[in-house]
Amino acid sequence: MQAHFLLGPAGSGKTFRCRAEIRAALLAAPDGPPLILLAPKQATFQFERQLLADPALPGYTRLHIFSFERLAQFVLDRLRLPPPTTLSEEGRVMVLRALLRQNQGELQIFRAAARLTGFAQQLSLLLREFQRHRLSPSQLAELSTRPDNPTPLRAKLHDLALLLHAYGDWLAAHDLRDANHLLDVAASALRPAPSALRISGLWLDGFAEMTPQELELLVALLPLCEQATLAFCLEGEHAGRSFVALAMVGRGPHFPPLPRPTGEPQRRQRHGGNAGAPSGRWSFCRKQDTGCTGSQLVATGQPRINSWLQSGVGRRRCD
Repeated sequence: MQAHFLLGPAGSGKTFRCRAEIRAALLAAPDGPPLILLAPKQATFQFERQLLADPALPGYTRLHIFSFERLAQFVLDRLRLPPPTTLSEEGRVMVLRALLRQNQGELQIFRAAARLTGFAQQLSLLLREFQRHRLSPSQLAELSTRPDNPTPLRAKLHDLALLLHAYGDWLAAHDLRDANHLLDVAASALRPAPSALRISGLWLDGFAEMTPQELELLVALLPLCEQATLAFCLEGEHAGRSFVALAMVGRGPHFPPLPRPTGEPQRRQRHGGNAGAPSGRWSFCRKQDTGCTGSQLVATGQPRINSWLQSGVGRRRCD
C-alpha cells in the first residue's frame, strides 16, 4: 500500500485535494471495492454535500463517509462478525448512579456530590475520556498515591479509579461491553489482516487530534488499503518535519494523539516501527496554495525514508 500525507495549516488546500482525489476515483470507476473517507462525526454530512455539489458527480455507491464509530461497525459487518452486546449511554448513566450510591462511603472527594442531579452524566463523560485514552483503574490508582500531586487531586484520582474499577467489574459480571470498546473490537478483528476485506482507497481529513483507540484502528486498517491519503493540520513554516515519521504506520507501534502545535513547530523524533517496506508520499502546502497538487516524495523501505528525513533531500513545498 502507498500512503500519501498532506501536511499544512488550515486553509492550505488539504480538503480540496482529498475531494479532488475522491471525485477522480469515482468518475474513473463508479463500481469496485469500497472507498472510505474518515472525518469527524459532525463533518460527515458536510463532506457529502461538498462532493455532490460537483455537477459531474450526480451520485455514488462505492464511497462511504464514516466517523471512526461507523467505521468500526462497517468492519464488523463486512467480516460478518456479530457486534458485541453493548450498554447504551442511558444504561451507562443508570449503572454509574447505582455505583455512586453503593460506593459513597469509600469516596473521598465525591462523597457529597454523589447524589447530586447530573453528577452521573458528568462522571460518564469523564470515564469515557479515560477509556478512549486507555487509562486503566490501576494507572489512576498509582497516580493517586504520588506524593508530588496535591492532596485534592490525589483524592479525586482515588475516587475515579474506584468508580472506573467498579464499572468494569459490573460490565464483566453482566457479560456486557461498553460502547466505547467498539473500536477495540474492530481493530482486533483486523489482526491478522483478513482476506475478506479490501479497501481501494482511504482518505482521512478534519481531525485536530486522534485518540489511541482511533489510531489503533487506523493502523490496523491501512494494510488492507491499496492507497491512502491522510491530511493533518500542522501550523508553522516547517511543520512537515514534526510528524512526518507517521508515514511508517503499517504494522508499527501505537502512536500518541496528534497535537495541533502553535507557535514554533515542535522538534521530535518519532519511531515509525516496521511497516513492511511501504511507500510514502508527502505534500506540504501553504495557505496560499489552495488546491495545490503538491510535489511528491516516494520512498521505499524505512532506512531510505530515515535517511531522507535526516538530510531533508527531496523535500519541496507546493509553491
